[in-house]
Amino acid sequence: MKKNFDTDKQTKIINSKALLENRSLVYIEHEGQMYTLRMTKERKLLLTK
Repeated sequence: MKKNFDTDKQTKIINSKALLENRSLVYIEHEGQMYTLRMTKERKLLLTK
């Protein structure tokens, strides 16, 4: 199910496939902190610190 997002020209949409690149887990570094982005067995995304 796709949701419609009200975006303006400054908002960028990034496809999850571009982030995960055929993986189920990636680490994201943000301002010195590490976060884990994981795709669950149900194909949902989970972001944890």
